[in-house]
Amino acid sequence: MRILVADDHPLVRDGIRIALRNLFPAAQIVEAGTSAEALDQAARLRPHLSLLDINLPESSGLELARRLRMMHPSTRILFLAGAADPWTVREAFLAGARGYVTKTNAAQNLRQAVRAVMAGETFLCDAAAQALQRAESSQTSAPEPPGLAVLSHREREVLQLIAQGQTTKAIALALQLSPKTVETHRQHLMRKLHLDHVADLTCYAIRQGLRTL
Repeated sequence: MRILVADDHPLVRDGIRIALRNLFPAAQIVEAGTSAEALDQAARLRPHLSLLDINLPESSGLELARRLRMMHPSTRILFLAGAADPWTVREAFLAGARGYVTKTNAAQNLRQAVRAVMAGETFLCDAAAQALQRAESSQTSAPEPPGLAVLSHREREVLQLIAQGQTTKAIALALQLSPKTVETHRQHLMRKLHLDHVADLTCYAIRQGLRTL
């Protein structure tokens, strides 16, 4: 696995690199302290995974994520940010992120976050999930999604496991389904609930109280 780490603080980069090296000994890891350096490193490395800070010199991590996705569509974006305010979390996913973890939660969440993002799943630490929930609830002009009554029993089970941060493989194993069937249920859920993004689906499930069931 090829990993790009972009953060303007050398000590933070050192800590992230050491953590990644312990988790994934065979990974090829490069670092950058600015957005320009990150783009140069990405052009050479073509990373499978890009771990980005929000606040970077020259341009923000959000803009960097957009440019990386344009240049290297296959790279998966995971933000390791200092905080998780509603606007930033929402914009991170709109910029193409698959995951969002605060640095204070990185030690507990990094392995699960990287594995989920690389598997094509969405990962939010608790702080980011709560921020996204606040962002969604503040959009009073948007129509309220339908309630759980529109879902089948199986779709509710899948939604509950999504709310708990389970990957497609984990959901398939828990419910004795194929991963393809789980993905089909996910698409049906988004269509029935009138949601456009997987992050919105996670937020909806949390608002319905399914995260802790």
